[in-house]
Amino acid sequence: MKRPLFLRTDARKYSRLGVRRKNKQVYRKPKGGENKIRLNKKGHWRKVKVGFKNFNPDRYKVDNFFPIIVYNISDLSKITKSHVGIIGKIGMKKKLAIVQHAEKHNIKLGNVSMQKYVKKSEEKIHERKNVRKKILDKRKSKKEIKKEKAEEKKTEKKEETKTEIKNEAKDHEHKHTEHKHENKQMENKGWI
Repeated sequence: MKRPLFLRTDARKYSRLGVRRKNKQVYRKPKGGENKIRLNKKGHWRKVKVGFKNFNPDRYKVDNFFPIIVYNISDLSKITKSHVGIIGKIGMKKKLAIVQHAEKHNIKLGNVSMQKYVKKSEEKIHERKNVRKKILDKRKSKKEIKKEKAEEKKTEKKEETKTEIKNEAKDHEHKHTEHKHENKQMENKGWI
């Protein structure tokens, strides 16, 4: 279908809208209530619509290859010599696995430079592991400190209970000896 000439309303009437002035011939959407172009009336100019685009054989191509969006490793099997893989919006671990698989099997990926990405992502993973390790070490040290404090409290309580028991025993012996001493005095005086 031949592409029609799209002009605004009254472009053939007024010089300021495009009569004998090509640079003024610009399309504007018809907005009038009874505008014949807006109503798609027969015998009037065409309105811009979907379907009038020119054919372009390189449309939708990336570097002269047809793109296939890749979300997992199984999607890489769809890529042939006339296709290029475009990695979709996925996480770093999955993306790293896809890039490594593509590099191993010589599959083209359009939006990733493979070696750089592998290097950067491995560094990030290593950093995250180190940070995680530090956090876990801090947690362990905090737990150990709590355990030590709890053990100290237990030992203090045990020592306190031992000293209390010893003190009670001494008090009891002391009272018992006093009682014996009183009995002896009473015997000496002859009261018993």
